Amino acid sequence: MEKSNDTPIFEQGTKEQKANKPAIKDVCNYFLTDDTLKTGMARLLELSNELKMKPVWIQRNGFKCTYKSKGLFLMLFQAIAGEAI
Repeated sequence: MEKSNDTPIFEQGTKEQKANKPAIKDVCNYFLTDDTLKTGMARLLELSNELKMKPVWIQRNGFKCTYKSKGLFLMLFQAIAGEAI
């Protein structure tokens, strides 16, 4: 199944995302529709940046935070049939 060029990066496959590596803030804004969740995620990202645990793209719509070479948590976002869950 081929993806069209107008498909959002968040719904494209791993190969397409690996080439473009979307920013985690863009992914959060795309998948999180509730303002409370967006605010909470923004606070989590601010905290991780303050602690020098910048989230890094690892897979399709997935990010990982590490601290002193140890993986702490993963953030995975999924899209099914064009709808965010």
